[in-house]
Amino acid sequence: MINGNIYSPDQLFSGTFSEIDLNSFARRVLEVIREWGLGRKKFEFKTSGSTGTPKIISIGKEKMLTSARSTLEYLQIKDGKCLLCLDPEFIAGTMMIIRALVGGMDLIALQPASNPMGDLPADIDIELSAFVPLQLHEILKDPGSEEKFKKISNVLIGGADLSGDLISQLSGFPNRIYHTFGMTETVTDFALKKISGGKPDEYYHAVPGIELSTDDRGCLVIIGNITGNIHFITNDRVELIDQKRFRWLGRVDHIINSGGIKIQVEVIEKKVEGLLRERRIKFPFFITGIPDQKFGEKTTIVFESGGETVDKKNISEILNQRLPAFEMPREWRSISLFIRTSTGKIDRIRSLKASTVLA
Repeated sequence: MINGNIYSPDQLFSGTFSEIDLNSFARRVLEVIREWGLGRKKFEFKTSGSTGTPKIISIGKEKMLTSARSTLEYLQIKDGKCLLCLDPEFIAGTMMIIRALVGGMDLIALQPASNPMGDLPADIDIELSAFVPLQLHEILKDPGSEEKFKKISNVLIGGADLSGDLISQLSGFPNRIYHTFGMTETVTDFALKKISGGKPDEYYHAVPGIELSTDDRGCLVIIGNITGNIHFITNDRVELIDQKRFRWLGRVDHIINSGGIKIQVEVIEKKVEGLLRERRIKFPFFITGIPDQKFGEKTTIVFESGGETVDKKNISEILNQRLPAFEMPREWRSISLFIRTSTGKIDRIRSLKASTVLA
C-alpha cells in the first residue's frame, strides 16, 4: 500500500497501472522495489551531512540484504506489516523497504510527514516501523496518533540523539522501542538499545554478525558482513563493555580543548539537559566550541528560542550550582529556529553562524 493505493507484485513489475498521478515519494518506493527485484547490484545514497559535507556513497545489494536479515533476526520478526514513513532517498527509508521484502512482509508506505500517524488507518496492525526523533515529538502531541504508535509492535528510532524527556515519555510504552546506532556507511543500524518496557537499557547491543572493538582514540570499530569483514573505524567515542555491547560517549570531533582541558560535548549536554529538565526549562540547545585567544577554544551554548526570550541570568545560576567551572559555557547564543540537515539533524555549524550573542 503506497499512499493509500494497493499494488500486487505482479502489477509492480508488469507496470499495469498508471504512474502519471504518482508523486516523487511513491515513484521512489516503486523504483526501489523494482530495482531490487530485477537484481540491481549497487544502490547509491546521500549521507546526512551532520558532521561534514554530504556525499554520495555506493552500497552493494549483499550488504543491504545482510543488514536487513540481521535486524529482523535481532527483533525476531518473521512476518506481518512494515510501515515506511521515511524518505527512501536516504538509506534509512530504503532499508525499511528492503526489510519488508526480505522478511516477506506487507509494506505500508506513507508520505513522510512530521506526524505520519494521522494517515495510518486505525485497523492496520504494524509489526515494524522506523521514525526520526522529530516525528516522535509531533506524534506524542496528538493522543490519537500516540495510541496508534503504541500499537506498533517494534519501533526503530534513529537519525539523532534522544532527549531525556523523550526517553522518559517512551520508557513506559507497551511496545518494543529501540534507539538505533548506525550510519549510511554501515547500512543503517548495527546496534540497538531498547528504551521502553519500564527501564531503558544502559548499552547498545550489536546485531547478529557484528563484533566490536575500539581504536587508540577510544572510538568504536566494527567488523562483520555489512562491512565486508573489514574493520570500519568510526569517530564515535564509546565505553566498550564487550564485543557486543557499548555505551556511547560522543563524537571525537565534538571535543572542546579549552585551556588544555578536553571536554566531550555530548557529556556536558546530558548534564545541562538534566538540570534544565528539573526546572522545567524547555529550550532546545546544543554545546560547541569556538576559537578563543586565551583558552584556544571556549565552550559555547546555543539555544533555540522559538522567538521567546532566553533568561541567561536564571539559567546560568542553575548551571553554576552543579557544573564545575571548566564545564560552564563561556559564551551564550540563541537562534529562533535551528538550521537542520535534510534528515532532521541539527546543523551545528550553520546554526552557530546564524546565532546571535546573548547579552
